[in-house]
Amino acid sequence: MSARRVLLFALVLSFFMFPGCGEKEEPREEADKYCFVYNGIEIVPGEDIAPVIAALGEPTSYYEAASCAFEGLDKIYTYGGVQINTYPDGEVDRVLSVVLLDDACLTPEGVGIGSDVEAVIAAYGNEYTSTENSMTYMRGDTELKFILRDGCVSSIQYYDISSGTD
Repeated sequence: MSARRVLLFALVLSFFMFPGCGEKEEPREEADKYCFVYNGIEIVPGEDIAPVIAALGEPTSYYEAASCAFEGLDKIYTYGGVQINTYPDGEVDRVLSVVLLDDACLTPEGVGIGSDVEAVIAAYGNEYTSTENSMTYMRGDTELKFILRDGCVSSIQYYDISSGTD
């Protein structure tokens, strides 16, 4: 095999072996909540984290602490550029929030850190509330918040607003 073919094979193989959160995913058909898709796995605020952890495997980092708002432990799982915060709900740990930490991750609609306000509006529409440095979209009992700096997205945060902690 020539060096060129080996290189091409290695590039194609790496494309399939390392799917990250940078690819655009199709939006969730069920439009009752906002969700984030990481490595093909939907992460939905308010839902049980156990199936997500089972599908994604070992996080790159993990932290837990006694919850100030609930009985039990709040837990933080980090996978690459995605932080998932959970809260205890009886015997179940639920997704409280999903925070995108770097520009390698895109929302299912194609918006990422560094996108401008116009890209956010093009993807999500004009039905949002805003402050000087944020745009917030609501869907069901979820919230999708874009933190802005100099007209560009600096953070993206999905929240479960039914938990009462937002």
